[in-house]
Amino acid sequence: MKGPLVTSRRFLQLVRRFWFVVALGVAVAGLLALRTAPETVFWVKQSVTVVQPAEPTTPKTLEDLPSTAVPAATVLMQIVNGNHSAPRSNAADATLYGEGKRDAVSARLRDVGGQWGSVIPNPIIDVQVVGPTPEGVSAQLTAETDRIATALATLQQRLHVDPTRQLVIQPPQVGPSVVEVSGSRTRARAATVAIVLLATGTLLVALDRLPTRAARRSRRTPAGPASRAPRILERRPA
Repeated sequence: MKGPLVTSRRFLQLVRRFWFVVALGVAVAGLLALRTAPETVFWVKQSVTVVQPAEPTTPKTLEDLPSTAVPAATVLMQIVNGNHSAPRSNAADATLYGEGKRDAVSARLRDVGGQWGSVIPNPIIDVQVVGPTPEGVSAQLTAETDRIATALATLQQRLHVDPTRQLVIQPPQVGPSVVEVSGSRTRARAATVAIVLLATGTLLVALDRLPTRAARRSRRTPAGPASRAPRILERRPA
């Protein structure tokens, strides 16, 4: 079994030998840490429900929804997302920025099932937008909701559904609020310093191995024609 590439004692010797490289790395790490700022994004979410038009005398609730609403919402999401299969939103509090996305739009049918299958009790669609500006995410949320409603209407027209029984998109009574999300400044700076110091340590090891590699190349270089020619010790007349 091979030992470590560089022992702790050898690494400390490299630090003392190439102190100027270490000093430069520390200076760069400090400068980048001061200039590093966590990225701020804005996020908004709105949950819409696929329902039938409510009659004035008998308004609809989730318990009164027909059994066709859930399959229709499932087909609708396939049309809206196209070939891009969005991950299932198993939790109502799942967020795009929590998945590491900084500029994205998502429309997902809320699925409370596990890894063995899907469970969609209600035709609720979670629409989320994350982006760099609050105005931008609000506009994208409105556009995505309108796109879903248009896709639903087009689907029912193609299926020749009776207009009195057509499903519609019902937004929530209270409008969504845009949330400002900022990362941790301490974590961002710590990650920057760690990356720079790791690169500095790698550079020290590379500098230490340069003479050894050069010596190996010189030993492996074949001798030229002049060195292989026989040496004439004495020239005698014929």
